[in-house]
Amino acid sequence: MCDYNRLIRAHHKIDDARKALKKQYAEEDEKLIAQLEQLETKMLGILNENFGVSGTASIAGPSGTFYREDDITPRADDWDSFYRWVAENNAFEALERRITKRFIKEYMATHVDDAGQPTLPPGVSVFRKFIVRVRRSK
Repeated sequence: MCDYNRLIRAHHKIDDARKALKKQYAEEDEKLIAQLEQLETKMLGILNENFGVSGTASIAGPSGTFYREDDITPRADDWDSFYRWVAENNAFEALERRITKRFIKEYMATHVDDAGQPTLPPGVSVFRKFIVRVRRSK
């Protein structure tokens, strides 16, 4: 006979060990990220001092090159207006294609066929696999 409680305790022990390792990694990684940010701030200051704030700038040395690049993060302030523009201009390449799991789960829960089976929107399929979740006792 299987000792289910032993399996659960073993799962908790391994899960706790993983969490401890992740926490340790995250703490060490935060320190390294902070050091990199300090270096990058200093490098950007050097580039701005030597080349101004417009245009491309780079400094090369025997170990490599550091350079300034214009990085943007787009944000839609009005999704309805933007999507209407995308559709009118056939500019769907402005969007990333993906289907949200949350939407499909909700859709399947509320849309069923005559046999009571969940249905999907046209052109959509799902890959299913069973996974085990373990909860701790309170």
